[in-house]
Amino acid sequence: MKNHNDEKWRQYMKKEAQRKKVHTDYKKTKDQLDDLREEHNALSRHPLVRLVINVKKAGALLKKIVRKLRTPLTGRSFNRLQNENRKLKTEAGKYRRRLRVTEDQLKESEEALEKLRTEVRLLKEETDQAGSEELLQLVKTAYEKGEIFESLDRLTNLKSRKNSSYNEAFLAAAKKAAGEIEELKLAVYEKILNGLKPDEVPEFLLRGMEDRNTASLEPLSSFRGQLTTRLRRRQLGEILPEWELDDKQAAYKFAENHGFTIPAVNETVWTAASLPKEKGTVIKPVNGAGARGVYLIVNDDHILDVKRSEVLTNVSELDENMAEDLHLNWVSSDQWKTEELFYNDQTYSEPARDLKFYCFYGKAALILEVKRFPEPAYCWWTPEGKPVRTGKYEKALMKGNGFSQADLAEVEEFSLKIPAPFCRIDFLSSDKGLVFGEITPKPGNYDHFNKQTDQLLGEYYLQAEGRLMSDLLNGKPFPEFRNNTGHDRS
Repeated sequence: MKNHNDEKWRQYMKKEAQRKKVHTDYKKTKDQLDDLREEHNALSRHPLVRLVINVKKAGALLKKIVRKLRTPLTGRSFNRLQNENRKLKTEAGKYRRRLRVTEDQLKESEEALEKLRTEVRLLKEETDQAGSEELLQLVKTAYEKGEIFESLDRLTNLKSRKNSSYNEAFLAAAKKAAGEIEELKLAVYEKILNGLKPDEVPEFLLRGMEDRNTASLEPLSSFRGQLTTRLRRRQLGEILPEWELDDKQAAYKFAENHGFTIPAVNETVWTAASLPKEKGTVIKPVNGAGARGVYLIVNDDHILDVKRSEVLTNVSELDENMAEDLHLNWVSSDQWKTEELFYNDQTYSEPARDLKFYCFYGKAALILEVKRFPEPAYCWWTPEGKPVRTGKYEKALMKGNGFSQADLAEVEEFSLKIPAPFCRIDFLSSDKGLVFGEITPKPGNYDHFNKQTDQLLGEYYLQAEGRLMSDLLNGKPFPEFRNNTGHDRS
């Protein structure tokens, strides 16, 4: 749905452009008319032209005078005048013909130019598409030749030049808008901000920030950007609370103390060969991610390979897949644990579904429901319980079962105990209620969200940072987090 103010300014700019064009056309026509008048006046002052004008005015009287003077002028002077007159008429005829030809040529040229513009536009579209394929081929060839570093340098330079050209165009548009009325200027600025990254915004667009008299910077909010910056801070050695809870045992202890149900976990570490493969259990690698190496043993003849979305019919197939996990390096070491298996309903026909809450210090912005079998399917929810599209898993969406508002409130309250602006809190939605799974500081493929969702989550992130900072300044102690992660300073 289009923004009303956006449409208002679109119409205003179109009418304003039309008005300016009419004014420009009027001035151009007036200038041309003045030039014609000046040429006419200059021509009328020419002796020969004045003579012709006087001849027409004199009429019959002039004819008589000419007849009287003809005899003395029948010599060379009269003949010369006649010849010059004929030449002038001939040249004038040639000029008129050339003018007609020129006008025809101009029309043809304009038509040819428009055709050429169309061809260039189409060619550019084709070139852009071909360029993408060529770039992919460039990378592939570079790897084959061992020249990937040189190739990446070239790609970096190409992208930098392209971005620079776009940014110059945005800057030119901003400068044009600078002279407009304040409301219109800010509307244009906000459009420009949609096409820029935070580090590309010229300073003059932000002047007046101290008076809040500036364009909204909401288009620059980015979940992707915030998480990337957060990871850089971790690289620099900062202790980030959400990463403290990335440890499974610390997270289980934290969630259990809050009152959540957690799976019964056998703390024994097994090898694949020694692992007891009992029904009603989940097999997980000690160090794993992305469902790699996770198996659900419903029965001896019904074993679910979560990563591959396969149903295995016996233990031998399970052993083969676990060996392949190690061979493919999906699982880094031959160390495994088991935990309790939960189901979606009492019939045991379907394992429990995942509910992943994207939490921003007390507020959930998105909830992802995942069904693993017979093949992976996904449903995104708003906090209000409405299905929403995010750009992720577009080809595997389903109609989900949803969640209760009571569960949502409980999860949001739990997230307030974590002194971090964002973490994803994962649960199983089972016939026994929510079962805690894990706390994830960095969701996989978070760059796959569409621009609208990335911006929305970016806004949630910034607002969460503000609430968290306020609580920290007011001395909020976060005792549960400190007690369960070894950060108790008392």
